[in-house]
Order: sequence, then structure tokens, then C-alpha cells
Amino acid sequence: MDGAAATPPAPERTSPRVGPAAPAGSDDDVFIATDNPYWELGDADTSLGSFRAFFRRVASALPPVLALLRRVGPAAVVSVLACQLLAGALWALTLVLGAQLLQAVLDAQALARPLSQQLAGHYGTVLGLGAAYLGKLALDAAAEMLRARLSPTLIATAEQDFVDACLRAPLQRFDDPEFVDRMHRARDRGLHYVESIVDQVVALSGAGIGLVSGGLALAVLHPALLPVLLLCLLPQAWSAIRALLCVQSHWDQSIALSRQGWMLQDLASQPEPAAELRALQMEPLLGARHRRVSEALRQSLSRLKAGIARTKAAGAVLSGVAQGMAYLWLLLLVDRGSLAPALAGAAALGMRTSLDAVRQLVHALDQMMEKALYLDDYFAFVRHAPGVPGEPGAMPTAAPLTAPRTISLHGVSYAYAGAPDRPVLQDIDLTLHQGQTLALVGENGSGKSTLAKLLAGLYEPTRGRLCWDGIDCRRLDARQRLAHTLIVPQHPLRWPYSAEQNVRLGRVGLPEDAAEALRFRAAVQAAQADDVAAQLPQGWKTRLNRLFKGGIELSSGQWQRLAVARGLYRDAALTIWDEPTAPLDAKAEAAVYASLAQLRRERTVVLITHRLASAQTADCIHFLRAGRIVESGTHAELMALGGGYAQLYALQARLAEGGPPTAA
Repeated sequence: MDGAAATPPAPERTSPRVGPAAPAGSDDDVFIATDNPYWELGDADTSLGSFRAFFRRVASALPPVLALLRRVGPAAVVSVLACQLLAGALWALTLVLGAQLLQAVLDAQALARPLSQQLAGHYGTVLGLGAAYLGKLALDAAAEMLRARLSPTLIATAEQDFVDACLRAPLQRFDDPEFVDRMHRARDRGLHYVESIVDQVVALSGAGIGLVSGGLALAVLHPALLPVLLLCLLPQAWSAIRALLCVQSHWDQSIALSRQGWMLQDLASQPEPAAELRALQMEPLLGARHRRVSEALRQSLSRLKAGIARTKAAGAVLSGVAQGMAYLWLLLLVDRGSLAPALAGAAALGMRTSLDAVRQLVHALDQMMEKALYLDDYFAFVRHAPGVPGEPGAMPTAAPLTAPRTISLHGVSYAYAGAPDRPVLQDIDLTLHQGQTLALVGENGSGKSTLAKLLAGLYEPTRGRLCWDGIDCRRLDARQRLAHTLIVPQHPLRWPYSAEQNVRLGRVGLPEDAAEALRFRAAVQAAQADDVAAQLPQGWKTRLNRLFKGGIELSSGQWQRLAVARGLYRDAALTIWDEPTAPLDAKAEAAVYASLAQLRRERTVVLITHRLASAQTADCIHFLRAGRIVESGTHAELMALGGGYAQLYALQARLAEGGPPTAA
């Protein structure tokens, strides 16, 4: 078995998150506790304990790979296989012609004549042998060139399939831990191995063809040589597959330990956690944890390699005995006159070639088994990725969906996929009218941002109805709804291209004509984003990603100004601002709220904020607590009510005046 299969494949590196340390003596002394199931491999296949399971798993790995190959280049795939088949046939012909030529040259009567006379009458065989050998070399080179052209197309297609599957998924699926886990496994495990699995499929077919051609050549030389070939192949195949099964038995533990070790190495070497690690004096703890993981991995790999070494040693002994018996059998055939000495030499060469082919065949199977465990994640994710919400039952309309005059929620509740029994919103009844500004306020975790995503059409209610002008939104086209909607989050998208493109994302696909230029200028001035561009080395054309040449990184406040400008530039009928000014200074914040005051004239504006002073001018304020709307009214009405809103407002006012952080 090839040395590459002696240990499980190295798992991908992923940036870790600093989490609380496990208590001393806990079960996490070796497996460090994290809140991300992606680090675990609890669903890995542990049913590979037999040869039947081995071949069943290999067979199950082939169909999706072959389907992908048919999509990206069926002609290239067929051409590769055709080249391999022809090369195998020419190799078998080479062995047969070589045996005939050797027999003619080594004939007892021919040995007494000069070489030129020995070859007389066999020039056709010589030319045929040379042509067959050169043809095989040419076909091997052609197959390699075709495979090299196929691989980039295959990788590009596989990556695009993954991106498309991610983009098809509704936003709420990204709150489902199981979905996110599958997505990360597909990206970091499966996608990485797509190209290599194709290489192994090509190698597998080539080795199989080579083995068959060698067997056919031996059968032509003497039918009794086929059992000899089988005798030589079985010990090698047994030891290689047995060693692979040994690897599979240690798969879970070895990969999990490798992940843990690399996670701790990243914590020790990356700059982001360095300050907090030292401030908390965690260096001894991290070093001790890494030593425990390293020792556990060392012990696991030692057991694994010892088992593989025993298996390979047994296989080598059995293979040596089998090859010795094969050569004795050849000598016996020659001694009895059943096989000419020249043919025996060609048969020995054929057996050697076949043994090389079986080694390549088993190595390809080995690599396929490694990759198949990962590719299952990729193909399953791409095949079963969900579609965009609203599409299956969307109401067919001849005209585009118009902006809503009224948005209403009736008994709406919502629970995340990972916690269906703990709804974050419960029994929400709410109505928004065009031209109205609505403020959603409340403490952290009260459900404000979730309600905003429901209003935007990014989430679908788990119970109740959300309607546009009286029509249930489940019956409307999701993309048309989003075309009338804008949401500016507290942590906006950081598009790794120019500053100008980061603003123009608000109206993707529209021509950059004079009207759009005026709209762009008005938006960036209202958000004071032109001040940001003025500080950039190339102005609005500056690339906002320092990982690229000439690119730079903005501060959080600068990114937020671009996001606000993007929102103003979009100019949507339903505009949702989720803490849009949190990272901004007072001057920029005042400019943004002045712009919001202008937006409300013809649009529905929803403002989510912790700063209650910013909500005073809203037409209606809804105070949320534990996923329910508990108070509604204007600022004056809620202050007169003296409830949770009034208490929170008084507390913030007291803090703003420099008073102690206690309730008024």
C-alpha cells in the first residue's frame, strides 16, 4: 500500500473561536469543548470493517463522480477512456509480439546464424513491436493531456455548483446548525477533493485496463499462466485493502484529534486572540492542552501504523511466497516443454507488469476510499440544497409586483431551526402603512432583528401570516418582494472590490447613466460617505481589501457609512435600518437621521435601535420583550404609560447626563 494511505488525510484548517476552558479532569481534557459541531466528526462512516463494505463504498462513490464528469466534458472523458483502452491493447500486443520475436531469435537453429539472418523474415514483427510501443506511449501522453484539460473545467463546475447551492438556500437555513455544518463540510472537505477523485478514477480505469491487458497477453502465451497471475495478485490486494480498513477503523479519532491540535496551534499563532490569551494568562493552559492532544494523536497513530506495518509485512511474505511459486511454475512449464524459454521470459515480464498494475489499482481504490468519505458531503449538499423561499407556491403574475401600501402580520411566530421549541417571536400582530416610520426597540434578545428579517422577506413565519396588501406573502414571488425591500444591518456586507461598487450594490444591474450618477451623488453626500472616499488613495476606485495589491481596509465606522449610502441609493419602498448608526460618530449619525426623515414621505421605514432618543420621531414605537410586543405608541404615549420603554429611556438619559448606571 502506498505510504500516503498510512494515515488519515490531513483535515482542513479553520480559524477557531476562543471559548471557555473546560474544567480540569473533564471529558474535554483531550477533546477541547467548542460550540461548533463542525469540529466534530460524529457522523463519519464506521461501517467499513469488511471487504464487502469496502467495495460497496467504492461502488457508491463512483456514480456522482461519473455524473459530474458527464456534465463537464463527456467527450473528454470518453476520449481518455478510449486512449487508455487502446494503450492497454497495444501493451498486450507488445508483449505477444515481443515473445514471438524472442522465440524466433532464441531458437536453437537460429542461434548459429548471424543476427541479420536471425531477423530475416521477422522484420514485420520488429516494426509492429516498435509501432505498438510508440503508439502506447503516444496514447498515454494523449490521455494525460486530455485529463489535464478536463481537471480545471471540473473544478470550476464543482465550485460553481457549491456557490449556487449556497445562494439558493433561504436565509433562515443559515440559522440551522445542521445545515451550516453540512455546508462547511461540503466546502472544506468535499470540494477540496473533487479534482483528486477524478485523477483516481482515471488512474483506476488505467490500472484496470493495464491489468486486463496483461492477463490477456499471458492467456495468449499460455492459458495456464492465468492462475499463476491470480496467485501473485491476491496477497498484494489482500494486504493493501486490509491496511486501508485498518486506517478506517482509526478514522474518527485521528481526524478529530488532528482538528483539535490544529485549532490550538491557530489559537497560539494567530494575532487576533493573542492579546486576550495573554491578558487572561492562558498560555500554560493552551500549551498543556496541546500537549495532551498531541500525545493522544501520537498514541493513536502509533497503534495505526503498527497495525498497518503488521498487515504489510504479512502481505509481503505471502506475496513473496506466491511470486516464488509462480516462477517455479514457469520453470516447470519450460522443463516439461509446455512453454518455450523465450515465452517464459515474456511471461515473467507480463506478470511483473500485471503486478505493477494491481499496485496502481489498489492505490487508486485506497485514494478513492479516502476521498469518498468527504465527497459524500459535497454531493449530498449540492444535490439537496433547498430553494429560495416563496418560489414553489408563488402566485403567477403578468405584471411585476408593485410596492406594498400595507404590510400586516397576523399571529406571527418564529423559531429557529435549531430550537423549534423556543420561539424568538410569539403572536405578533402588526400593521405598517406606506409613509409611516416604525421603531422597534427593546433589550438584547427581544426579537427586534428577527422581526425585521421577517418584514424584509428574508425569513418565513413558522406560524401565522405575513401579508402585502392583504395577500399572503407565501403566494408572492420572493425575489420580487426583495426588490422593494432594503435592510441596512449593523454589520454590513464588505464587498472586496471598489468603494464605488460597495455603494452601487444597492441597485445591481442598472446602467450607470446620468440619472444614476445623480442618485449616487445624493446618497453618498447624505451618508457623508464622500468624506470616506476623499481619504482613499484612489478615491471611489480604491479596492477595499488589503489582501489584494493596492487594496486597503476601512474602519467599522467607514464601512457603515458606505452601507448607509448603499441603502439610501437603493431607495426601496420598505426600508429597514437595523442599528445603522451604531459605529458612527455624532456628526455622521445626525446626517443619517436627517436623511431618514426625508425617506419617510413615500416609503415605509422601520428603525431598529438601542438608542431610544433616536426613536422619538417615529410615528409608532413598539417595545419588545421576550419575543412579544408588550407596548406600542408614540414616544409621548409610552413615556406617559410609565412601562418598560419609559424606564429604559430614563436610564439611558441618566447615563447620557453622566449619572450612575442605576434605574431612575
